[in-house]
Parts: sequence; structure tokens; C-alpha cells
Amino acid sequence: IVASASDTHFEFAKYLLGIGQNVLIEKPVTQTYHQALELLGIYRECTPQPVVMVDHIQLYDPGYQALKLALGQIGEITGMEFRGLQSSPRTDSSVIENWGPHPFYLFGDLVGRKPTSLTARQTANDNVHLVLTYGPQVSGRIDIGSISQHKRRELTVIGQRGSLTLDWSGSQKS
Repeated sequence: IVASASDTHFEFAKYLLGIGQNVLIEKPVTQTYHQALELLGIYRECTPQPVVMVDHIQLYDPGYQALKLALGQIGEITGMEFRGLQSSPRTDSSVIENWGPHPFYLFGDLVGRKPTSLTARQTANDNVHLVLTYGPQVSGRIDIGSISQHKRRELTVIGQRGSLTLDWSGSQKS
């Protein structure tokens, strides 16, 4: 299990794959696309190929699992919103590397596909606002960063007949 500073993930995972070990890597898997491609190359050369996983614990969160079970109440998904605000700034990764994987994994899990478009803009210091499109009928909005008057850790799923919100921050109960 590689659960260390982000800038060490590549070297640890490279070593473990080099000796043929199964490996679970905390996100982000690496700090660069080039490093990820290099790990993929090492993996492909392994015989037998080890199990390699990137950790995204929120997919297995009991609250998230309950939200997924309740999706039938709101009908077909038309939108998703994720807020991860007022987190401590990190020096070993950007806000996109630190927070970005959470909504991308959750949104993809909810709609079962990758986004068809993405726009992003910086809103304050390291805060970022992203808009994703999943075809003509479904969109996603993401607000992540450290600057906010209120701590937010929440996911809202909007459907044709209502919405569901999962609040990990404890600031609101939904």
C-alpha cells in the first residue's frame, strides 16, 4: 500500500511493480502523466501481472452507497454537483490532484461514462470551478479548493423528480 506524500507515489509504486508486488496506490497515482505511463509500461512487463489499484475510498463510503440505492426516487440523473471547500492547502499536490479525483470518480460511477467536455477556471487562489458535460442530458459542476467561509464536503445528485445530497462535512444534514 502506497499511502505517502504525493511526490513519493511514483518511486514507491515503481519499486513495488519492479519486484512483482500487488500494489494499492493512494490518489494521485503519480504527479505526472509521463510517470503514469512509465508505471503502465513496468506493469505490462510483469509476469505474472500483479493487481494494481488506485484508492478512491469514497466509492465505498456507506453514505454514498445509500445515495446510490436511493437514486430511483429522483428519476433519471440530469445534474451532479460536488463541493470540496475549505480544505487545508497541500504543498505536495495541486487542488486538482488532491480534490479533482473525488468528483470525477463519483460522477463517472453515477452516470456510467466519461465526460464529453470539460471547462475549468480558477476562482480564488487555489479554488477551481469545473463544468463537465456527459452528453446532451447530464452535466456536472465542481467547486474545490481551500478558500471558503464554510467547510463543504458534499455531493448533490439532481434528477427529474428531485435531488439527493450527501454531506460529509457535518455542516448540513440532508
